[in-house]
Amino acid sequence: MKNTKITPDQLIDSFKADIKKYTDYKMGKNPDYEDPGYGMIIDDDGSKWVHSWITWLGITFNGNKVVTPVFHVSHFNKNKIDIHFIYYNALPGYLATQQQDNKQ
Repeated sequence: MKNTKITPDQLIDSFKADIKKYTDYKMGKNPDYEDPGYGMIIDDDGSKWVHSWITWLGITFNGNKVVTPVFHVSHFNKNKIDIHFIYYNALPGYLATQQQDNKQ
C-alpha cells in the first residue's frame, strides 16, 4: 500500500467535498444502542484524560443513512487540550457516498 502524504489544507478540503454529499448530518443518538457518554481518568501524576463516545448521523442525497460511532480521547495539560485523538470507521460513509457517485 502506498503511503500518500497530504497537507492539512488538503485534508480539510476533502472533508468539505465529502460533506457536500449529505442532505443532513448531526451528532445524535445511535439508533442501535445507547452511547455510553464520557469518562475521565486522572493518573498518579495528575495527568487528566477524557474519553467520550458520540454518534455521527448522516443522510446522503440518495437517501442512504450513515451511522458512525466516534470515540474521542483528549489529554489535558494546564486545563488545555494538548493531545487529541479521534477514532471512527469512515468506510460506511465512504460506501454510501460512492453508491451515490455511481448513480449520477
